[in-house]
Amino acid sequence: MLFKTAIVKTDRKVTYGQLTNTQLLAVTFVLAAVSYIWAGISDGFYQGEEGAQYINMLDFWTNWKVILGNWAKTGWKLVYVVPALLGQPAVLALNCLLSAFTGFFVYKVCVLKEVKLPVVGIVMLFSQVLWFQLSHRTYSEILTAFLLILSVYFYYRDKFIITALLFSYILVIRQEFYPLAFIFGVFLLWKRKFLPAVLLAIFPVLYNLAGYFATNDILFLWNNSKKLADFTKDAYPRQGFDHYFRVSPAIFGIIPLAGFIAYIALFLFRKIKPDYLLLACAGIYFLTHCILNWQSVVIGASTGGNWRYMIILSPIIAVLAAVAFDKVVTLEKKWFLLVLLVPWFFLVLKYASFHHDWVVYNHQAPNRAVMIYSLLAVLLLVMPVHAKTAYYALLIIAGGFMLKMIRPIKLVGENVAMKEVYQWSKDNKIDEHRHILCSLPLYNYFYDKRNDQFAKGKEDLNETTLKNAPVGSYVFWDTHYATKYGNVPKEAFTTDKYKLIKTWTDVERSIAIALVEKIK
Repeated sequence: MLFKTAIVKTDRKVTYGQLTNTQLLAVTFVLAAVSYIWAGISDGFYQGEEGAQYINMLDFWTNWKVILGNWAKTGWKLVYVVPALLGQPAVLALNCLLSAFTGFFVYKVCVLKEVKLPVVGIVMLFSQVLWFQLSHRTYSEILTAFLLILSVYFYYRDKFIITALLFSYILVIRQEFYPLAFIFGVFLLWKRKFLPAVLLAIFPVLYNLAGYFATNDILFLWNNSKKLADFTKDAYPRQGFDHYFRVSPAIFGIIPLAGFIAYIALFLFRKIKPDYLLLACAGIYFLTHCILNWQSVVIGASTGGNWRYMIILSPIIAVLAAVAFDKVVTLEKKWFLLVLLVPWFFLVLKYASFHHDWVVYNHQAPNRAVMIYSLLAVLLLVMPVHAKTAYYALLIIAGGFMLKMIRPIKLVGENVAMKEVYQWSKDNKIDEHRHILCSLPLYNYFYDKRNDQFAKGKEDLNETTLKNAPVGSYVFWDTHYATKYGNVPKEAFTTDKYKLIKTWTDVERSIAIALVEKIK
């Protein structure tokens, strides 16, 4: 019973501190509302891709093929294309609801695992600052995390067909789960669950079929993945095999990560029955990304060590941390936890006690709060205190860390310049009077328009569209997207066919944008 050893069924019907479904739903909607309100405060962009992904959802309605591929993440887009028709507020609301209901099912899984105070699972999820920072943002990781914890929930209720279908759908959102799907499929066959094992392949097969209809490529799934891997192989620097180990305290938060380390110690010292399902989900996905960032051994596509890719594991970390805390508060002797917690504490001090922007550490700016809260987390886990006192202390420490670390993400860098371009265009009614060529990903987002919704038309800037653009077109050229993706160098505008109208840049000079009119 490889994946069942973690669940011990008893006759106990009620656990200490368990919420009713009404109360749990109330908490869930409050969390969604808080995320929605925070979106109005944290009104910048974590990465500019948010805007491009939203426009891709809208583009589906004029060309369904645009949501095919690993960049678009087809399974994610299919969930969002209808809400996108209702505008950005509807997409924002869906993001917030998905993140909040991820907490809902973290709670439900904790109940199944007989955690005495399952609300600790929600605390462990939403005290992960990066999870909350991205909870309202348009990224596939939130939906994937929701589907992952939902599939775990149904697995522990012995609903193998639903579990298989959910996991199959994850595969058309995030291809990194294929290794885990293979292992899970073998396990299902071993357990003689033949129909669920077959159903694991259903959505990848349908996705490949859609790709075949769109491109006439019978191996669309494989070839599209390979094409993206070849394109990104050297596009982003690999951060090293140990990259995600070093940044995990910032991604998962000090308190949940300390709880996870305690879970590993409890497992190693045989104080708890290991949950192989959750450990396999977390371990295989985590190690897959470590391998993709390996510098000395180049394997697969380079991901650039993007921090947000790991929040898919946030609900699993939250459950394991809650289980660990639930067990620790019942132990009289728990100094054995220090075998792992002490090395972890010093590794955090050395590699993770710095300020950061949720993308990279600033190694010139030590963060004492990380040091202090790491120590408090260790003490909370090993000190002999009454269970109720420990629960209150956990809430105070987790809440204090969240309040200390949370900061709104505001418009910075090239996003500031793109908003200025949009504002100038709107003030001068460019969208009403000119054919536009522009590759800036936030230009359409700020307008909340597809290319075909511009009065005189709009196209992405590339060599072909520039050549064929009618006289009088306004061309927004930039040093990032136009050159990297459109393959249009600035030298293309040195002829007398073009006239410079205006330029923009940001304070950091991360991008330069020029407006050029085609006059011949």
